Amino acid sequence: MVFKDSKLLKFVIVLIFLQLILINGIIVSAYFILGAGVVTQVAAGTMEAQDFASGLLNIVFIIVAFPLILVYVFVWIYFTQKIIIRALELLGFKPTQYGIGKLLKSIVLSIWVSIAIMISWYNRKFMILFFAIIFLGLLSVVAAFLFPIASLFLFIIIALLFISYFFILVYNSVRLSLALEIFLNKDQGIEACTRESWDLTEGVVGNVFLAGFIPGIIIYLIEVVFGLVAIGLQLAGQLDQNLVLVGFLASTVFTIIYSGFTSAMYLMVSPSIYAQLSFQGNEKIKTEETPIHSDKITKRAFSPARREVQAGYASDASMATGTRENKIERAVQLLKPEADKFTDDEIRQAFAGKDLSPDMINEVIKRIRN
Repeated sequence: MVFKDSKLLKFVIVLIFLQLILINGIIVSAYFILGAGVVTQVAAGTMEAQDFASGLLNIVFIIVAFPLILVYVFVWIYFTQKIIIRALELLGFKPTQYGIGKLLKSIVLSIWVSIAIMISWYNRKFMILFFAIIFLGLLSVVAAFLFPIASLFLFIIIALLFISYFFILVYNSVRLSLALEIFLNKDQGIEACTRESWDLTEGVVGNVFLAGFIPGIIIYLIEVVFGLVAIGLQLAGQLDQNLVLVGFLASTVFTIIYSGFTSAMYLMVSPSIYAQLSFQGNEKIKTEETPIHSDKITKRAFSPARREVQAGYASDASMATGTRENKIERAVQLLKPEADKFTDDEIRQAFAGKDLSPDMINEVIKRIRN
């Protein structure tokens, strides 16, 4: 898909150029500020890490490099999210307007998702376990001074609990892995997006994990192959002292180019999974990319509005028959009691694939809101 769509290709090329500008900017800054000898030694791998770190702390270098890195991070986030948005568009979604405000909120979203994953915010039992581990950790510190032997047993218990909790962290990560895609697609708050991701992945964690893991392995293997070429370029440069820097730069540029494409490929995975779980993706794409095979996905609806619609159509066969007015009225009666819980976009998605035309759905929304 990356190579077929001109917009996606444009975003990837922009990302590659951004990295080239940043890396070259840092190298040039280091060349003039730290000295040519330092850069050459780093390229050859002969400089001690401690010496290089002390050089990087040069105040002039920090003043020059830090703004470059800061700008790069924000621009990188912007274009990676543009890739995700474009992927959503290709999968049949109509994402909301994207701008700087959305970008800044997405950073807050990422922070919140990390916190929610760590403390198991959406699972009370796991959250209790998390705070139990924290409490036992503090208790072991106190016990170390008062009862050294007891603290050893506590440490063993904490270690076992922490190992168990690692798998919970993986589980939480999968459950909240679609929060960004939902956020970029819909006009709703951070909490609503994380909650929807949690609901969407309920009962299909293993399938979602494999759907993301398998493409990740394939992309990783591709990166390994290209990475060996990059290492070869760097080693070739070290055969001649005069070509050390050239080999280093060639290796760096090559790495940036192939990693730009592989990163874009991986960014396409989550939108594809999201499309399958929300029944909104293009059928051809859904069958070609990261297929998730599960009866639970095909038998249940995931958003609250869609669950109501699915249940209504399942319990009342007449929902799909009758005149235009009858269909609209039945749909209104179905969603009216809980209408304040659904956004207009959720209602439209809930009726996707049903026998209501877009203008009929708009009429349903109009009557529900009155």
